[in-house]
Amino acid sequence: MSTGSNIGVMRLSSTESNAYTPEIVEVVERVASYITPALENARLYEGQKSVEERVRESLREKEILLQEINHRVKNNLQIISSLLNLQSRDISDERVLRSFQTGQDRITAMAMVHEKLYQSEDLATIDFEENLNHCLQA
Repeated sequence: MSTGSNIGVMRLSSTESNAYTPEIVEVVERVASYITPALENARLYEGQKSVEERVRESLREKEILLQEINHRVKNNLQIISSLLNLQSRDISDERVLRSFQTGQDRITAMAMVHEKLYQSEDLATIDFEENLNHCLQA
């Protein structure tokens, strides 16, 4: 099934006029009719291959972006925790100090959740037993 565009040229040439009988021309036309779909399929396969390559490249770019986002989130959580820690050094009121420490604990918990999400292959389930045991021991 031809799409109407040229995908190749088949040429018979001879220095003699009327060198080809109608039977030879018919055989050549029949061969061309078998070759045309094969050439079209090869052309389609090449198009699919380039689409697959583009998809792989897009996935690689997304993985790099996710790594960058993870890195930035981790840094931002660390900065917030450090700022709360620095600010809490100047607090003498125990109630206010506990509030700052609670904030720091929440930031630490968010960082742990973020890290578990980033390390997890299945985002639907995350095993927090190790973190919970660590928190309970602290």
